[in-house]
Amino acid sequence: SRMALTQDIGLDVKARFNVAESDRQGKQSRNTQHVWPSVNINWRGMEKIGLIGRYAKRSDIAVGFDRRTTKDAVGNQVSYSLAPNWNLEWKNRLTSNVGFTYKKSTTVRNDRESWESSYGVNLNLKYDIEGKQGFGLPLPFISQKKVSFKSTLTTNLGIGYATSVAFNRPRGSSLGVTPSMSYRFSNTITGSLGINYNRNWGGQYGYVYQQLGVRVEAEFKF
Repeated sequence: SRMALTQDIGLDVKARFNVAESDRQGKQSRNTQHVWPSVNINWRGMEKIGLIGRYAKRSDIAVGFDRRTTKDAVGNQVSYSLAPNWNLEWKNRLTSNVGFTYKKSTTVRNDRESWESSYGVNLNLKYDIEGKQGFGLPLPFISQKKVSFKSTLTTNLGIGYATSVAFNRPRGSSLGVTPSMSYRFSNTITGSLGINYNRNWGGQYGYVYQQLGVRVEAEFKF
């Protein structure tokens, strides 16, 4: 079901029900999976509100929520997930995205209960710098005329943090930072530079893992 609450706010509501039955050598089993409710809210045009419009050209936010239930012969599982996401296009040509995810599930198997939960935050920033330059030929009568070209420098920064914990497992966390930039001098010359840093710590053994990668690329077309 999809409806427009206002001109800028839309609501999607979905449901899914799966039932499977089997009979093998006289042994019957039944599995069910339900997704209800599954709700998504999209709010566009937030730049029209107060201070947001002074600094942003476009602002959209989306929020998703799911509840899932699974049942079989030995138990059941109930899980929830929540995922808000906010996109902003600023007037200074900066674009940003902020996302948050939260998940939790509870499982009962043979009268034993277990659980686990996790959440994560992601931030992505992008900024474009464009420049127009030109050069003249050192020849009489035409030195004042310049051959111009357009160059673009695109910078990106991604930061992500996630953590999870379970009833029989200590908390484990991870952090990722990925700055990068790409340069387009012309249609024939492009290049990029990127750094990827990841750190994981905690968990069952408490180990700390770190990884650092550097990527450099250049392309010339003739």
